[in-house]
Amino acid sequence: THGGEAGADMMDVVEGLAKRLEENPEDVNGWRMLGRSYMSLNNYPKAVAAFERVVELEDGRNAQGLVELGEALLAAEGGQMMPQRAMSLFENALAVEPNSQAALFWSGLGAFNRGDTDTAADRWERLLATNPPPEIRDVIEQRVAEWRGETPPAAASAEATEPAETAETVQAAPEP
Repeated sequence: THGGEAGADMMDVVEGLAKRLEENPEDVNGWRMLGRSYMSLNNYPKAVAAFERVVELEDGRNAQGLVELGEALLAAEGGQMMPQRAMSLFENALAVEPNSQAALFWSGLGAFNRGDTDTAADRWERLLATNPPPEIRDVIEQRVAEWRGETPPAAASAEATEPAETAETVQAAPEP
């Protein structure tokens, strides 16, 4: 099948990159590409190793490298629980780059998972200020409202439009 061949080709490319990095171990972009490649292949332990090298080469001073290592650790755990090490990496990423969308997202989620909804809401409010993609904005706004004990924006707008929807439904019903 073509899918199997494509997968085998991808593995060849990734193995070639890994071999090249053995000869040029200081190539931070190569290590980042290798980590991302392993993530796309669902080989999380190797992705973790590659991103650890990225963080090492960048001396922990690049938020993106810290976030990618944290995401790889999270994936390696199966996404069920946020490992403490991943949470620390996301916090370190925020120290380096306070407006990192990924670090704000993950650190907010981690705070929520440990029951700290105030910190979770603070992080996600900061995330909203960075103009996140529209497809996640509504969810973030709803969660922040829930964590703050407020009416979520979607619920408020649904309550406002509910009578109109009911009226339209009644008008659309066929006459007996």
